[in-house]
Amino acid sequence: MRLREMNIKARNIILIIFLYIGFLIITLPAEQAYSMVKSFSKEDNSVNSSLIMKGLTGTVWSGKATAAYISGQKIKSLSWDFHPWPLLLGRLQIGVDFRDGDSFARGNVARGFGGQLYLSDLEARLGLKNIAAVAKLPLDLQGYIGLNLQQLSIYNQNIVDAQGTIAWQSAAVNFPVKMTFGDLKATLSTDNDVINVDLVDGGGPLQAEGILTIKADNKYKFTGTFSSRDPSQSALDKNLRLLGRAGSDGKIKVNKSGSINDFTKLFL
Repeated sequence: MRLREMNIKARNIILIIFLYIGFLIITLPAEQAYSMVKSFSKEDNSVNSSLIMKGLTGTVWSGKATAAYISGQKIKSLSWDFHPWPLLLGRLQIGVDFRDGDSFARGNVARGFGGQLYLSDLEARLGLKNIAAVAKLPLDLQGYIGLNLQQLSIYNQNIVDAQGTIAWQSAAVNFPVKMTFGDLKATLSTDNDVINVDLVDGGGPLQAEGILTIKADNKYKFTGTFSSRDPSQSALDKNLRLLGRAGSDGKIKVNKSGSINDFTKLFL
């Protein structure tokens, strides 16, 4: 009986120690925590240069930065709040909010103990020029990306669940000449482990309509139609012809399938 009581006391002591350590971590001043992280990663230049934060206030639990630089792109205001309850589901979750001019994003970001990445209640409007600069895309993309995602789950770099919409507003590309598309919107849903993406246009120069399905084995299938509503955009018409010949209705039908890893070939 005495041994059992000793084991219970030992477990309680260990639990108290872990709770105390956790309390110290979440109440650690944000500036001090950031300095520690930078110190631990001082030999990794990629870590030190990819994220720079200034004007830190608050704690690891809840704090703000007056400015942050992500891969050289400045964000003027960033704040975060730690959410404890998702820990019961095996997730480490924080709420984030940033604003920079007419760009903003707010929502929840979580990481599962098994490596899963979860985004929820995410609303954002992001300038494509900044996104292209961070992602180092070779194209000069213009316009804004609007996100309204109720849920997005990623595991092993694969999307396993998605609910919401992604919009490309005032879409345009400068490569090698400027082509304007108008507004494009993709509605995402998940049914029986299959991601469904419904593509529509907003009535601009580019007519676009299609359905993309992505299965759990990373295989995709896309069917859709494209055409130009603006005869003055010869570059747009010329590039659309790369997708195939137009039918009697003036629309080019596209049918593609394969691995999601080759998805970029869809519009080549």
